[in-house]
Amino acid sequence: MDGKIVIGNVPSSPKSASGAGNDKCEESTGNVLIKLRLVLWGQHQALIAGVLFASLVAMTAYFSYLWSTRNGLIDIDRAETAVAEFKVDINSAELGEIIVLPGVGQKLAQAIIDHRQQSGGFSSIDELCEVPGIGKSKLASLKPYLLPISPLAENH
Repeated sequence: MDGKIVIGNVPSSPKSASGAGNDKCEESTGNVLIKLRLVLWGQHQALIAGVLFASLVAMTAYFSYLWSTRNGLIDIDRAETAVAEFKVDINSAELGEIIVLPGVGQKLAQAIIDHRQQSGGFSSIDELCEVPGIGKSKLASLKPYLLPISPLAENH
């Protein structure tokens, strides 16, 4: 077959009972089947195998380079810790905003809101000590998370 690898086979046409087949029919059927079959040349197979091998070597080299320069492919464990800073305006904060303050639960947050409504708002952060459940140490732990009370808020 001259260096060709043929996948599949070409069925021969049936011969007549006398043993002599129709040569013209056989020839046209054979041509159609030859045109339809998949033919791979030996040189093409070697080329395809070479390209696949070169791709595999290139991918291995690339990932080895990434692994060695970064001490691993993904640096999840070495990510910097992000600190979320938030400040709460105690005169306008709702229950959910007050609850996220450290050491403040639902009952204490509701007590802050009730006191704020009864007194008409806080004129200074130190007035939080008047809320039942907040002492000087609790107030000291809350101060970094509270916005300063502006003089404009006192008039409202």
